[in-house]
Amino acid sequence: MVMKNKTIDPKISNIADELDALDAEVRVIRRSQRMMALWNEKPDESFPEIFHDAAELEAAYRFFNNPSIDFPKLIDAHASQTTERCKRHEGDVLCIHDTSTFVFSGERKGLGYINKNNRGFLGHFSFCVSRTVEDEAPLPLGVVAAYLWVRQQLRATKGVSQKELRQSKDCESLRWMDGVAKVEEKLRGVKSLIHVMDREGDIYDAFSTMVAQKQRFVIRALSNRTLVTEDTEYTRLFDAIDGLPAIYRESINVSARNGAAPPDQKKLHPPRSARIAEVCATACPVTIKRTRHSAKDFPATTPVNLVHVFEPNPPEKQSPVEWLLMTNEPIETPEDIRKVVAIYRQRWLIEEFFKAIKTGCAFEKRQLTTYHSLSIALAMTVPLAWEILLLRAQSRAKVSLPAKDFMSPLRIQLLRAAMKKRKRTILPEDPSLQEVCFGIASLGGHLKRNGPPGWKTLKHGYSYLLAMEEGWRMARTCDQS
Repeated sequence: MVMKNKTIDPKISNIADELDALDAEVRVIRRSQRMMALWNEKPDESFPEIFHDAAELEAAYRFFNNPSIDFPKLIDAHASQTTERCKRHEGDVLCIHDTSTFVFSGERKGLGYINKNNRGFLGHFSFCVSRTVEDEAPLPLGVVAAYLWVRQQLRATKGVSQKELRQSKDCESLRWMDGVAKVEEKLRGVKSLIHVMDREGDIYDAFSTMVAQKQRFVIRALSNRTLVTEDTEYTRLFDAIDGLPAIYRESINVSARNGAAPPDQKKLHPPRSARIAEVCATACPVTIKRTRHSAKDFPATTPVNLVHVFEPNPPEKQSPVEWLLMTNEPIETPEDIRKVVAIYRQRWLIEEFFKAIKTGCAFEKRQLTTYHSLSIALAMTVPLAWEILLLRAQSRAKVSLPAKDFMSPLRIQLLRAAMKKRKRTILPEDPSLQEVCFGIASLGGHLKRNGPPGWKTLKHGYSYLLAMEEGWRMARTCDQS
């Protein structure tokens, strides 16, 4: 976002604004912003390529190892900008919660267990996106809360009850409740906030608390929970949807998936081909009993609405689409149900966000030797990944936003000149962000007739544009000297 701030070096690109609120000395803030600007030019290159002279590289390594800087401080700086974007939005703000693993090769100080064969750390992120009424494409707004942790030992569940695991201070499922609490506190001024979670977020303690506190959510069900019902034939959650009439049909795009690598995840995430799936949806209200693993502090029963999405006729040898969604959103009309399905379908954006971190910014290839330095690098990567995803989402939007709200006049002018030189479509005088996105993609080799660009193409085009801007500033400096 373009914002005026006297502490920002005018040579630094707009992405540096994400660190405006960093709780640090002015010289540290300026160093972080300088690093962010340089990193933004070549997000997936090695540090010697990004920080192109010895002094810049040495300063970057000092920053990564600075004990006064940590992951929470850097994330909070970005989160403050995300919060402002969320508060300015007038429609629904979806906060997507999910966990990702970060795996590294070689010996690194302070890393822990991911599984038996891999070392690294884990991160739980709360990533916000928004949708306008007219625009079905979401707008990524950024991370509003994040938490990292290291497993000091392999998780051993044999001989340990679920109740004991839940009551342990190291219980990893607590991150879902903590994440919701942090987001609710930071986004208190947002009019319409809805939490979105995949099956890992199906935790009675979490969704019963959200129902009690009237916090809105859509969560994909994992457990076949016990219901409060007078019907002795249908006492479990998965039984409640049997025989219900389909309320509406819809065509949805299903992305390709290679399947989960860990053996215990293959059943939940089988491989599939990309296709358009014809799905149906049913819905009904239920009341869920508190699990025996939950403390009595949580409600004994919790009412939720169920929305069952299924593919009645999947292609041969393809796993059918099937989601059972728990929500406290209304389900009275077909349009209500369609909205719940549309909300859950935006969950894939956080997967794209993780992909932008790991592939677009090559985070897991960083040759830093300690957990502290890697966590600092991850926090710096988060705004870069958000910006890549923002460009990609806007290239697919039906109603785009003004480019001037996101990009400096100089950068738009340079893009217009580059497109003209390459004999691409001329950029309008006051372009939309979508028009700018397609222009940037064209610098990366994309042809508009091939449909919306991918995030890798946008990344390459954006790197080219930033290099042009750096050259323009260097030439201007030489003229003035």
